[in-house]
Amino acid sequence: MPSNDRAGLELWLQANGAPWLVLRRGALRRLVSGPIGLVAIIGFALRWFLSALVHSRSALMGVLPLLLVGVVLSFFSTETWQTIGSLHGLPMLLVVALFAGLAAAFVARQAKPDLGALGEFADAPAVAAALPATVRPPRALPDAGWVAPPLNRAERLNLLLVSVLAQVIAAAVIGLAVAGFFVVLGLFSISVPVTESWIGHPASVWMRVTLLGHEYALTGQLMRVSAFLGTFAGFYFIVSSTTDVRMRQGASADHDEHLRATLAVRSIYLSLP
Repeated sequence: MPSNDRAGLELWLQANGAPWLVLRRGALRRLVSGPIGLVAIIGFALRWFLSALVHSRSALMGVLPLLLVGVVLSFFSTETWQTIGSLHGLPMLLVVALFAGLAAAFVARQAKPDLGALGEFADAPAVAAALPATVRPPRALPDAGWVAPPLNRAERLNLLLVSVLAQVIAAAVIGLAVAGFFVVLGLFSISVPVTESWIGHPASVWMRVTLLGHEYALTGQLMRVSAFLGTFAGFYFIVSSTTDVRMRQGASADHDEHLRATLAVRSIYLSLP
């Protein structure tokens, strides 16, 4: 049902990844709206990613085999097992955090939308044209030039998160898929003696299973190497998806269209008495 009342516009903003664009009166309500809004933004980004995946607008399934081909040789490299396989605790977390931080910084810089241009409307008909189908403009809109209040810091951060979180979630799914693949591959193809010959000391065996005369072992070294390669694959996906025109064209257009609709709804919302 199309809506243009204040409550309806607030509900639309909250459901479409823009909860921090809703006005909060009172110190307590502003304090509570921060973490609750962050959960809503992440939930919307996850729904956006799943929708893109279902409707085949995501490059996820196309890029996954290429990533596996690119890193499979590193998985069977002695040097990888001697370095990454020997890391424990904090050093391993720091290596993973380094790639995750670089990926977050890269995507935040490359995928930063031009909010000034997206939120600029020449007049009331331009605002009405940008509104989503579930929102109708008020009956009386000013005929003069339309100037919406500038975005504050929280609103800009909200819209930036909407722009990049779906891509970050896609990279995380890629990383988990690659890590899971190498765990299974290692179980099938790398025995404990081979692991120990690569690392030069006894392996840390977490679990052993013997099936049809063959022993399958899950080692700490296998888990660490798989986690590292999964993190690297997620980082590579972030870089590729933000620099490859073919991979980012459709997603960028969809995000820009959604952001412009969100800014149009905000413009109507702030114009209400």
